[in-house]
Amino acid sequence: MIVHLKRFRFDAVPSPGGDGPSLLAYRARKLGHHVDFALRDLRLGPLGVVAARGPDAQAAFDLFAVTYHAGSCGFGHYTSAVRHGLTQRWHLFDDEEVEPLEPARVPSERAYLLFFGRRAT
Repeated sequence: MIVHLKRFRFDAVPSPGGDGPSLLAYRARKLGHHVDFALRDLRLGPLGVVAARGPDAQAAFDLFAVTYHAGSCGFGHYTSAVRHGLTQRWHLFDDEEVEPLEPARVPSERAYLLFFGRRAT
């Protein structure tokens, strides 16, 4: 399951004549709110995303990767945190550099895309 966090906001700018917003003029800004998310055992039933009673109500999802965005709307840099499938350790990938990452540092105000895998039942 992929969760796309809304990190950019586009506001219509009023047209010079005062006739309301122009379809061609928008002001973009980056949203930098911290979003806390589970690294393990995310369940959608209690959140109301799936029916509380049904086959998917008890499904559990574990985060295995995050894509981060640093910068602004017009430019930026993407990095990723990925959990190794065998060792279960997190690593930060930044171009050709890879370094260990503490699990507590995975949630960040730079998080942009969250990648969850459904746990086998």
